Amino acid sequence: MREIRAVKALAAAAVIATALTACNSSNDSNDSTSSTPTSASTQSFASAYNDSLAALSSYSGLISTTLVDLFAANFIDAGYAKSQVSANLAQDAVALSISPVLSQFPMVKFTDATITNCSSSNVCTLTATITNTDVDTTSVTFTTQVVFSDGKYRLLGDQKSS
Repeated sequence: MREIRAVKALAAAAVIATALTACNSSNDSNDSTSSTPTSASTQSFASAYNDSLAALSSYSGLISTTLVDLFAANFIDAGYAKSQVSANLAQDAVALSISPVLSQFPMVKFTDATITNCSSSNVCTLTATITNTDVDTTSVTFTTQVVFSDGKYRLLGDQKSS
């Protein structure tokens, strides 16, 4: 069950990474240390997140600090806070080291991503399509919030406790 919870939380996060590769921000400079969103910071976030997703079937991927850093400190989505996502990932890593078959959950792909409605505080809406193509192809539209802070995009979640 912990794997399912972590996958759900990560699925929300995964959308953002891929989505950001397909999007440009309103500020198109290439300064990734800027206090406003840039194309370079979008590319950097997407690359880090995609690398993290690819590593989720391994112990090191599940405990990666790079992955956890992709979540804003105040991330909360459907009741999961950043600390809970991090704890679930650590528990999944332990379970994976005991039973490697746990790494065989289906991976998802994200397409058709857009970032819109960015506020003056750099909170934006991300919309993308999540597709799982294991036995049959299933696609759903996903929407969540991202925030740009300290020169990076980070997952903000829906900010709801349930």
